[in-house]
Amino acid sequence: MASTGTSSRKRKRDELPFADQEIATISVEYKNQPPRQFHVHKHLLCSSSEVLRDSCNRQEPKVTVLKDVRSEDFEVFTRWLYTKTLDVEKMEDVVDDGGKTTGGHVCLVHQQSCIKAEKGTGENGSDSSTREAGHGQNPCIPSIAGGDTSEETMTDDKPWYTNFGEQSRTLARLLDLYIFAQVYKADSFKIAAMLEFQRFAFHADIPAVNIVRHALDNLDITSGMCSYLLDRYGGQDFSCPEQLDEQNLEKALAKLPPRFLTRMISLVARRTAGGTVNGKAERWCDYHEHKSEEERRECEERRLQDADIARERYRTLVGQ
Repeated sequence: MASTGTSSRKRKRDELPFADQEIATISVEYKNQPPRQFHVHKHLLCSSSEVLRDSCNRQEPKVTVLKDVRSEDFEVFTRWLYTKTLDVEKMEDVVDDGGKTTGGHVCLVHQQSCIKAEKGTGENGSDSSTREAGHGQNPCIPSIAGGDTSEETMTDDKPWYTNFGEQSRTLARLLDLYIFAQVYKADSFKIAAMLEFQRFAFHADIPAVNIVRHALDNLDITSGMCSYLLDRYGGQDFSCPEQLDEQNLEKALAKLPPRFLTRMISLVARRTAGGTVNGKAERWCDYHEHKSEEERRECEERRLQDADIARERYRTLVGQ
C-alpha cells in the first residue's frame, strides 16, 4: 500500500500541465561557440515551428542539431514558448552585460525555466549613441548611423552588433529573432518579435543604416520587417537645418542598399505628391503578415499601443 505522501506527490505530478509530455533535445551550434543543449517540451516546439516539427519528428537519435543559431537567441525563443512574452529589458541587460557563453545546457521543461550555463566575461561594445525623440520631433536629422560605425568586422564568436549603441543593439537583437522566426517558420514568434521591434522603435529614431543592411542581407525586401523599415525611411522628414547635418545624412544614406533606396525614393515621391504612406509605421498589423482578417483583428484587440486603434477609440469617445 502506497503511503499518503507518495499518493500526494503522484497527484501533484499528474496535475502538472506538461507532466507526461515528450521532451525534445535541441543542440544549438554557432561558429566557434561551444554547442549548447536545450531540453524543451516537444509539443511546444512542434506547434510553434514548422521546420522544428519536421526535424523533431524525423530525427534519430532524438537530438535535433541547429547550426548557425546563436544560443542566446534560441534561449529567448524557448522562454517565449512557455511565457508567450519577450522581455526587452532583459534582452538589453544581456547585450550590455557583454557576457559570453562558454558551455553548459538549458533546461526548459517546466514553466519555471532553470538556466544551467556557465558564462564568462566578455568586452562591452562601444556605446556612442543615445535614444533620441522619434518621429521627427528632433529638430536635427535622426541618428540613423546610431553609433554603428563599425564595418561588421567582428570575430566569429561576437554578434555583428557588438559595437553598436544601446538603442541599435536592442533593435539588432530583435531583428535576429525575427530572422530566426522567418527561417524556422515560427509565425507567431515572428509576430511577437516584430511587435517588440515596433514598440521599442516607436519612440526612438528610425532604425540605423546597419540594421537595414542586415535585414536586407537576410530577408526578402517584401517581408514585413523590410516593409516596415522602408515605410519608416520613406515617411521620415530628413530636413537638415545645418550644412554638417546634411553632409552626415548623405554619408549615412549612401550606405543603404540600392534596391532599398530605389523603393524609398518611390515612397518619398508618393508622399510628396499627396499619396498615402504609412510613414510612421502606425498601422502595425500591416507588417505582421497575418493569415486572415480574424487573426489581424485579434492582434489589434490585444494591442493598446497601436496608434490607429488609439485614434479610433478617441473618435468613438468624442462621437466622431
